[in-house]
Amino acid sequence: IILVLDTKGRIVRFNPYLEQLSGHLSEELAGKDWFASLLPKAEQKRLRRWFLKFIGGDQTYHNINPILTKNGKLRIIEWNNTPLRDELGHINGVLSVGQDITERQQAQKRIAQLDRMRAVLAGVDRAIVRTTDRQKLLDEICRVSVEKGGFNLAWIGLVAADGFVQPAARAGATSYLKDIRVVTQDVPEGCGPVGTAIRENRTVLI
Repeated sequence: IILVLDTKGRIVRFNPYLEQLSGHLSEELAGKDWFASLLPKAEQKRLRRWFLKFIGGDQTYHNINPILTKNGKLRIIEWNNTPLRDELGHINGVLSVGQDITERQQAQKRIAQLDRMRAVLAGVDRAIVRTTDRQKLLDEICRVSVEKGGFNLAWIGLVAADGFVQPAARAGATSYLKDIRVVTQDVPEGCGPVGTAIRENRTVLI
């Protein structure tokens, strides 16, 4: 990607590759604010602050941020930025050369997720081999899931005689379980992931 902005952050021009990637023509956005035109709203203030610092002489030439395409999709771009100067040496614009790293980041995220899952499975295997007490085993499985797997909450429920699912072990953000009401019957309290998993004997993913 090749992008040129003026000192106000307005688009001067960009190359055909960014046109293809974003779905916008350079001519239709020329003179328009880059941040409002192609950046997600949640990122606009932060990146505008970075831009103003860069125009002011900050030498942070490298950054990564998402852009929002015309069809509403996000693409993650890695930028290398160079200040453009007039004959007196004053900054009068910015030349940014970018690379779309969306797929690379997604792949890295997936690899990290798989690594966490392997760590959980290894921790659970060790607990099964070393622990003879059932409660300690359940507690250890929840602890490993949170600490090694990166989950906010892990809990194990056992079905009581009355059909209610009672938390037997937990780790992480356990306040979620304070007033939880789960049953195995096909009623509203049993139609969440836990009740459905038990009643239908299957894994439930949301």
